[in-house]
Amino acid sequence: MAYAFFYISIAAVWVALIVITYGFRPAGLRHWIIAIVTAVISLAYDIILGTQMRLYYYIDPAISNICMVLSGLFLYPPLNVIFSLYLPEARSKVFLYTLIWIGAMLAFEFAGVYTGTLVFTGWRAMPWSAVTYAFTYAWVILLYRYLGKFKNYQLT
Repeated sequence: MAYAFFYISIAAVWVALIVITYGFRPAGLRHWIIAIVTAVISLAYDIILGTQMRLYYYIDPAISNICMVLSGLFLYPPLNVIFSLYLPEARSKVFLYTLIWIGAMLAFEFAGVYTGTLVFTGWRAMPWSAVTYAFTYAWVILLYRYLGKFKNYQLT
């Protein structure tokens, strides 16, 4: 069940991203910059906390590093692109929107734990995952807003 959940999650996120970007909200350069930064941060985070500190692993310790790379490249970046595609412009709505995403990511994480896709050996979802998601969405919001200042500039 762990393998199925892992690969179905990646496939579902990519299907959602493709449907959203081609059918509803096209992604721009700043969305793809967020995807690249997400991949780098996710890989560094998993290397430090998962591999070095051994606080968690994916599916089986023998293949965990492969799963970390796959999720760091193909799961978390498209999720942050989707997050940024629907990020409200009104600052008053951003907090609620972000809380909903944090709740959804915690539910997704708990489903991963339930299926054996994610195994905690020292990590605790509460409070550490919630704090991590809050930090992640804070930098995504800040980077997205910062990059928005340059949307009228042309590359020449």
